[in-house]
Amino acid sequence: MKKISDYLALIANIIASIALVIMLGLMIVVVIGRYFFGVVPAWSEELALFMMSLLGFLSAAAIEKDKGHIRVSFIDTVYPRWLLNICNTLRYIIKLVFSIALAWYGLDLSLNVKGYFASVEIPKRFAFYPGFIAGVIIAILLLLRFKEELFIWKKPAAENNLKTEETK
Repeated sequence: MKKISDYLALIANIIASIALVIMLGLMIVVVIGRYFFGVVPAWSEELALFMMSLLGFLSAAAIEKDKGHIRVSFIDTVYPRWLLNICNTLRYIIKLVFSIALAWYGLDLSLNVKGYFASVEIPKRFAFYPGFIAGVIIAILLLLRFKEELFIWKKPAAENNLKTEETK
């Protein structure tokens, strides 16, 4: 199970990194073209926006593996553990529902949206693939942690750190 989540996060990181490099290159082309030559390739900004979408969604999927999203950890020391466990379980369920909805509607939009982008002959449905891919990856990562998240309630990390500092 650990290997599957590692590979999924690695794939998401690699694709997001490639998207970042391509987006950076496209923005350099746009800036140089606009300010030095007065001409910008018609396709560059739409492709950069697609790369930004890919970067954002896949980065969120990659960070989900390590539970690296923003949180306020001092709250772990304020509220009782039973309340924190309920909140953690609720947060897990909400993230799972959201990721499934993201995958479902991303797939629906990518299959049903018709037409092409204005400046290039690329179907508009491609713009919705990143949401579908990220939703699937996040849902898989969350389902692989199902037992850990719902059935094993541990002490929050901040509470453990406080107790070790008090004993010193």
